[in-house]
Amino acid sequence: MKKQKLVTIGSIALTLILSLSACGTTRNAETSKGVSSKTESTISSESSEETSKETFLKEGDILTYTDTKNSPFEDCGLKIEVKQGKDGYVKFTKTDLEGKATVEYYNFDNATQTMLKHYYVGAMGTSFYYTYDLNKNELIKVEDKDHNDTTQKTKDSGRWDKAAKTVSDEVKFLQDYFKTQYEISILEACTIENFGQ
Repeated sequence: MKKQKLVTIGSIALTLILSLSACGTTRNAETSKGVSSKTESTISSESSEETSKETFLKEGDILTYTDTKNSPFEDCGLKIEVKQGKDGYVKFTKTDLEGKATVEYYNFDNATQTMLKHYYVGAMGTSFYYTYDLNKNELIKVEDKDHNDTTQKTKDSGRWDKAAKTVSDEVKFLQDYFKTQYEISILEACTIENFGQ
């Protein structure tokens, strides 16, 4: 009789332990599932934040976006301005890493199919303008800060080839960057409706 009571008490105790253990597993699974859902929700929210950061702001008829993370230039960010239409343009102004604009820029003009680079030399306190033909893929003109044509002077001084290569490389960097970020060419942004929205 005593043995039978002990066996019965033992079975009840074992049943209780197993059922409590099962509840704990279920509760842990639910908690773990809750954490997982929260994590997925957080990731999803972060992803949409990343996407929304790439949305251009509309200021009048100009779309703008400042990219301080993916710039093709190591030491700066880029403020991108897009004016749409046949006479539109895409202008890339160099910024510091906080997004503050400098005076240096690259302006891709849809009407003339050219890129105008403004380069500032702080040590000399002067500027230069470089015009690049986007159809021929070549530098066609250099101007001083007052827009006087210094193309021949640049060639005579032996600085043309270096300038042509630098500008050509920069155009390529910007074209590759834009294609990677937005999956279209720079000048296509002037004609695609709802670009950046």
